[in-house]
Amino acid sequence: MGKQLHQAHKPRTEWSLLALVGSFIGFGLLSMYTIEKGGLLKSVSGYTNNLLFSDYTSVSVFTNSLVLFLLGVMIAAGMYFFDYRKIKSCSLYLYLGTLLVWLTVFFFGPELNGRQMLNLFWIRIDFVMVTPFLLTIALAGIFSEWNWNQEKGSLKVFFLLATGRRKCKFNYRAGSLLKAFVLLIIPCLFYINSAVMAGAILYTIVFLILMRVSGAKLSRVFLVSMPIISYILFFFLGHPYRLDRITVFMHPYRDPDGAGYLYTRLTETIHAAGLWGQGFTLPAGTLPEVHADSIFAYVVYTFGWITGLAVLTLAVTLIIRMNHVARQAKDLYGRLLVTGLAGIFAVQFFWNILMTLGLAPAFGFSLPFISYTGSQLIIQMAAVGLVLSVYRRKDMVGILK
Repeated sequence: MGKQLHQAHKPRTEWSLLALVGSFIGFGLLSMYTIEKGGLLKSVSGYTNNLLFSDYTSVSVFTNSLVLFLLGVMIAAGMYFFDYRKIKSCSLYLYLGTLLVWLTVFFFGPELNGRQMLNLFWIRIDFVMVTPFLLTIALAGIFSEWNWNQEKGSLKVFFLLATGRRKCKFNYRAGSLLKAFVLLIIPCLFYINSAVMAGAILYTIVFLILMRVSGAKLSRVFLVSMPIISYILFFFLGHPYRLDRITVFMHPYRDPDGAGYLYTRLTETIHAAGLWGQGFTLPAGTLPEVHADSIFAYVVYTFGWITGLAVLTLAVTLIIRMNHVARQAKDLYGRLLVTGLAGIFAVQFFWNILMTLGLAPAFGFSLPFISYTGSQLIIQMAAVGLVLSVYRRKDMVGILK
């Protein structure tokens, strides 16, 4: 009986998830090596600003990627053995602390490529792109204790005052909705002020997903989302030049040497790829940010559409496996944690691929684990470690407190 109980409640490892992440990272390292050896980075102005070590910008992108991978493995291993439930009680502090550090970096951080960076000793961190992960982890803990049915009636009064009606069929709970709106709008304003629209989009999508999974009705998700969505629409529709910049992907050849340059380069590169690729023949300067946002186009051109389809298939499989882990979590916090992190990876994977195919605007979404993203790889690996931690304890939640 004792052996049976031990077998039933022993820690588990999600090996398929590890294999998928390992495949992406291995392919990313291969891509960085071939890009560097092919001299494709020589024409990328200022690419060294994305390197990990702020005092050693002569270190190669491949070497940095390898160092980041090794650091990420150590952190992911620590997260795997760490009890993720201990983070839950610190969720609000994590949210507020992230905003405080963000403000500090915004006003006092050194600027590189138009973005403020966080320097920790000799390590440079693009903190703005780390915040979606930190805020998602914080929201998972906050929403796991959320009561979407509290403080009945105050929103009904607000609706009556706003419309001048005497009766109203709606009876939403305003307390939780107003607090949710505050949690959503503050980081979004930070992202917009930092000119990081990708962060605002990513955070909003994951926020609404977590609202729904934590028990909020679709009508409440809609109410919370409408102000920020309206603001983003006004941000672009109210300024024609901004609207042109995000819609140029639909007609890039109207301005092939200006706003449409990136899209024309991507289109011509993937159209020349062929089923099995063109090998290491891509001319230097063909793709802007070939090691970062344009990496999928490089992969398709070099290794063919077969490999591009394989990357897409692996990405879909990774998201499915992460959602499987979320469904198996025995506590709501674990479910929200994994769902939120899966949402981040899903948006990044699919937006980057759609952008490469000319089906979405370029907002700066990189390809997780494959693109060179500097310190973001470390936080991505830490996120994988947290997902594995949830899976490891899926049969232990009832007996560990």
